[in-house]
Amino acid sequence: MGRKPKERKIGTVTAKQMSAAVDLVLKDNYSIRAAAERLNIKFQTLHRYVTKKRRNPDIPLAGMAPNYAVRRIFSAEQEDELGEYITKCSKMAYGISTKECRKLAFEMAIRNNIKVPDSWHVCKSAGVEWMRHFLKRRRNISIRQPEACSLSRLTSFNPYNVGLFFDNLESVLRRIPQVADGNRIFNLDESGVTTAHKPRKILAEKGSKQVNQCTSAERGALVTICSIVSAAGTYLPPALVFPRKYFKAHMLAGAPAGSLGLANTSGWMTSDLFIQVLDHFIKFTNSCSKNPTLLIYDNHESHISLVTVEKTRKFGVNILTLPPHCSHRMQPLDVSVFGPCKSYYNAAVDSWMLRNPGIPMTIYQVAECVGEAHPKAFTPANIIAGFKRSGIYPLNRSVFSEADFLNASVTDCPIDLESPSTSFQARKNDDLNKETNKTNLKCDSTDNTEKSDGKRSTDFVSPEAFRGFPKAAFRKTNRKPRQRGKSKIITDSPEKHVLIEKEKEKELNTRKGMKKTKHVLAVWDTDELKKPEMPAAESYVCKDSDSSDSDNDVSVTLADSSGDENYWFPDVEKEPDFFKQPEINDFVLVEFPNKIFYIAKVISEIVHGNEYEWSELLGRGVSDASGRRTWAVVQVDQIPKPRYNSINCFDRGAGARSAWIVGKVVRVLGLLCKWTKCFGRGAS
Repeated sequence: MGRKPKERKIGTVTAKQMSAAVDLVLKDNYSIRAAAERLNIKFQTLHRYVTKKRRNPDIPLAGMAPNYAVRRIFSAEQEDELGEYITKCSKMAYGISTKECRKLAFEMAIRNNIKVPDSWHVCKSAGVEWMRHFLKRRRNISIRQPEACSLSRLTSFNPYNVGLFFDNLESVLRRIPQVADGNRIFNLDESGVTTAHKPRKILAEKGSKQVNQCTSAERGALVTICSIVSAAGTYLPPALVFPRKYFKAHMLAGAPAGSLGLANTSGWMTSDLFIQVLDHFIKFTNSCSKNPTLLIYDNHESHISLVTVEKTRKFGVNILTLPPHCSHRMQPLDVSVFGPCKSYYNAAVDSWMLRNPGIPMTIYQVAECVGEAHPKAFTPANIIAGFKRSGIYPLNRSVFSEADFLNASVTDCPIDLESPSTSFQARKNDDLNKETNKTNLKCDSTDNTEKSDGKRSTDFVSPEAFRGFPKAAFRKTNRKPRQRGKSKIITDSPEKHVLIEKEKEKELNTRKGMKKTKHVLAVWDTDELKKPEMPAAESYVCKDSDSSDSDNDVSVTLADSSGDENYWFPDVEKEPDFFKQPEINDFVLVEFPNKIFYIAKVISEIVHGNEYEWSELLGRGVSDASGRRTWAVVQVDQIPKPRYNSINCFDRGAGARSAWIVGKVVRVLGLLCKWTKCFGRGAS
């Protein structure tokens, strides 16, 4: 690491202070050393100005201090504009670093024809010394470490989404006056804690290059904490979701009294577990139709389901969702509670590790640490401050200023509501005009400031004029835009009907997404359907594994019929009915993707004449490049069994090359169903 440059300690005495010290020497007969000690001025500096005053008694007050402004590159007004540009960019979440600031200062000086040192031209940026003194002169600007914030959060927190939320909140408060006092307004949210904590700052040797602190693992197990607080400053016992398949009572040892224990293999909240959280909420709030409550939470998919809406409507719980990606500014728990809770939890885990050296922490100690941190963080002051800062209670629509919405201004686009069909082209043309005007402004500004005499122009070109603020361009996409989320009251009837439609659509898409085959009907000419010669066959002898008697052996013959146009069906007494719908206990041919076929047995009919439930997959056929189909008998446990599939009773192939009879016409398939395992060994 490089050595920090030594600061210059000059110019710390003002002109008034120096003039007073000189008057003490010349008028009050103080010695130079005594006057310097009294006013904390260096002896040599005061001696120089006393000599200067004796030589010229009429020296003005400005001459009693060094004129450092003579070498300043930018004036105070110009640096003010540069500082305003820097601060506005940081509020828009597109702040500039010190290196970019130095480049910006150099560009501003060149555009305004300001004389700069030669080193600036060599490096194409301002010097480090200028940057240091610029920060000293602008005390409202400092170097900060930014916190990462996703683009979704930056763009979703806009006046429209926030205004829609407050509209819904006012609507609920007008309809349900019982919750207007804040005692029945609740906020619910989840937060995750892990067994691998973040260590606190510790005492160590000065100058140490690396200081370590013991943790349980690199990445710990996740435990989700579901917390509920009210606008009155109270909180309900939390619900803890452990990463286990089944919940055990000892997992909650040390947790806050009344806590709810849940289990999920991933440790995340799910729709089924959220129903139990709602029961927990209703139990502690005594919510009912005569004593309603308002519950505010985010739009996570586990929180919004038809079962959730039906239960909350039954017990008088009105649910208001927050705008998507706005919880960091509008959710009371995120604003003022979860931050202290994480700090207290890390401290509790750190203390546990010190008390148990050499023992890794597991999920069975998480409840104990949560029980220690929860009361310290969930104080009435923190909870009330969260509701107040988010504007929920007391209701304050103007809690967020225009500066808070600067993040969303980067992607703001004008919308022409009168002519939707031409709005995109109109916006595109308008944007092109703006870009053209901006380019012309650049050229005009540069031409006006660059004068032949080399003097500074009175028309100053600010960074906003030649660089502008960040602005996103229009996105060109051919995809259909998905429906964006918004704040809504999901317990209202219109939203409930929307959820019902989504459930139906989801069930329909689930069926459509399963493996299906088309029902192909073969057209046969009964006059031309003749019994061909019996093709070459392969025989297998199947023995019963439970009997050693050879009389129980069953001989079955399988024939390859892929090469004939007309097929021979064994033991067929009459012409087959190719247009017959499959019935229960019939054997059929099921087609899978990639030209793979299986023989199956129909169990039940799901949709009349369209979908069936089948099982006992027996034989497998694969079509090769020439169209010939070969068959092999496989075991049932080696074949995937989807529940619903359409039945392909006939496969015409190239010129109706193959067909299988549906019905009770193939007794050989019955033997295949009975002796599946034996055929599996025989085929192998």
